[in-house]
Amino acid sequence: MSAEAKQSGKNFAGFRAARLVAVQVLYQGTFTDFDKEALDDFINNKMYKVEMEDLQAPDDTLLREIVGGVLSRIEDIEGLLLPRLEGKKSPELLLKSILLCGTYELLARQETDAPIIINDYMMVTEAFFEGQEKKLVNAILDSVAKAVRQ
Repeated sequence: MSAEAKQSGKNFAGFRAARLVAVQVLYQGTFTDFDKEALDDFINNKMYKVEMEDLQAPDDTLLREIVGGVLSRIEDIEGLLLPRLEGKKSPELLLKSILLCGTYELLARQETDAPIIINDYMMVTEAFFEGQEKKLVNAILDSVAKAVRQ
């Protein structure tokens, strides 16, 4: 059993929702002045829109950890991501937000099984895209996982 499962009991849906909302928060943050106060306001006032069927409320702790972690470790994360994007079309901001969040978790949340993280970000990708983006997210996050979890 993964540490996430032990820690959460049966809150897998809350973690999946936190991942979806973290992507939305980061994406929204690219269009506004984004600081800790804006992040807190965005989360506290539920200024995000959750559109996945049967989605529970996001786990607030994980949501804050992901967004704060991406913001504080952006150079490390981009150092892992950018080489994997070479030769590919530059991802649009929403797809990049998904990859940033997933890469942060693979890097920083070693106690959570990589397949859980990758699968959840593939499901998040499906919530926003209908094309080949899911395969791209899978390939890149799998490559990141192999690099940081040897």
